[in-house]
Amino acid sequence: MADDRAGLRARYIAALKGAHRTHPCPVLGHTYWSGCVHYDASGRFAGVGSCHTARRADAVLAVRDEEMEELRAELVAELAQHQFTLRQRNARSVRLLQLRDLAVQGDVEALTTAAQDLGAASVADHRPGDGEQDQLAAELAARPTRAEVLREAADVIDADSSISAAVHATAALRRLALADEAQADAGPTPLRWGLDDIEYGDDDSVTVLLSGPAGEPYVLELSSDRAVILSDDLAGPEAGEGDV
Repeated sequence: MADDRAGLRARYIAALKGAHRTHPCPVLGHTYWSGCVHYDASGRFAGVGSCHTARRADAVLAVRDEEMEELRAELVAELAQHQFTLRQRNARSVRLLQLRDLAVQGDVEALTTAAQDLGAASVADHRPGDGEQDQLAAELAARPTRAEVLREAADVIDADSSISAAVHATAALRRLALADEAQADAGPTPLRWGLDDIEYGDDDSVTVLLSGPAGEPYVLELSSDRAVILSDDLAGPEAGEGDV
């Protein structure tokens, strides 16, 4: 903005200088006023003609007024655009900080609603560097736990985020919430886990060795009472199957 104003001022100064060369002398008709001088009968310099006073001032003022009007109109337009952009950015920052607070609080429903409202009410404001932030937000959908997604969403959403980053993050949270609801409605899920061994430590710690559905190993460190319950639950009536 400052550079634009400096450029406009330079144009104004150049126009004033140009007026001295583009308006011919109204008395002697010289192309350049710098050559409009009067001499006495002996040929000696007698002074500058009257056209260098009032008439020259009128011409310069006319050029100045015209240039100043153009300058004023451009400055007003640029200032209005700058103020609009500033208000827009400030409003967006406030809304994004509100989204971040909701992410910190873990309120997925309120966060999703607020992000949808924000996306609907905002104009496109993509800026250089937003792509990386958007990618981080989009990757939240692959995170394993809601707590981790909420924590990372709070890191992604800040006052200088892009709108799309906030929407990506809240969409990931919404997918987690829907998955949780579907899991709750479905009830316990039967899984095929193999109980390989239970190791009891000297400090009453219990380590449960398991094999997942694809044969992958799992190690769980549990209290003794929970280990017994898990052992019975996993073994079930049919070895290797159970409801968790």
